[in-house]
Amino acid sequence: MRLIAGRPVCESIEELTQPDSSALVLVDVQNDYLGAGGLDERRGEFSEARARGIVPNMKMVLERARELGLFIVYLRYSRRADHSFESPSTLRWMFVKRGYKENERSTIEGSWGWQIIDELKPLDTEAIVDKRRASGFHKTDLDSKLRARGIKTVIFAGVSTHGCVEASARDAELLDYYVVLLEDCVGAYDDTLHQAALTVMRSRYDVFDSAQLLQAWNKSPVVA
Repeated sequence: MRLIAGRPVCESIEELTQPDSSALVLVDVQNDYLGAGGLDERRGEFSEARARGIVPNMKMVLERARELGLFIVYLRYSRRADHSFESPSTLRWMFVKRGYKENERSTIEGSWGWQIIDELKPLDTEAIVDKRRASGFHKTDLDSKLRARGIKTVIFAGVSTHGCVEASARDAELLDYYVVLLEDCVGAYDDTLHQAALTVMRSRYDVFDSAQLLQAWNKSPVVA
């Protein structure tokens, strides 16, 4: 720890990621984004992220986090088939900028594509926060869930790096949490956007790979 303006500030990865004050937040790890046969796989997207093994990497981190008793949260994008939750600006991004076709529906609540992928299936004791916008903090109870447990650091994994991950990370910072990003546990449907987002976030947040985090956690006792 280092005193800055009379207050203790974390410096090392071990200080930042103490299990009793850290939460692992998995962003949009849903079938339509990362599942075999999901919409984005059918569209030929996230292939680079899959090739880097972000799902196995997340699974390793998740299993260790459970052993250490971290608070684990799943953010889940929830849409309706009639797009009644989407604003015109969001619809423009989806169908004009992103290039979805009119008959393509992503993460419709209750559908298979909306569900969490089997490899990272949540336990009954773990929190799921449904969201309508990119940030997991926007009009949800995520902040209150974290504060109720004394969380100081939010560790992010999931998709998309430049979209929902970055939006949630920025809001976490504005709400006074330390932000840690696991670079080998995040991905995007376009690797250029993924790399650009990492460059930006490295300038503000702590970006580690899963091996660094697991090494830091190896010094922590397993919760009985």
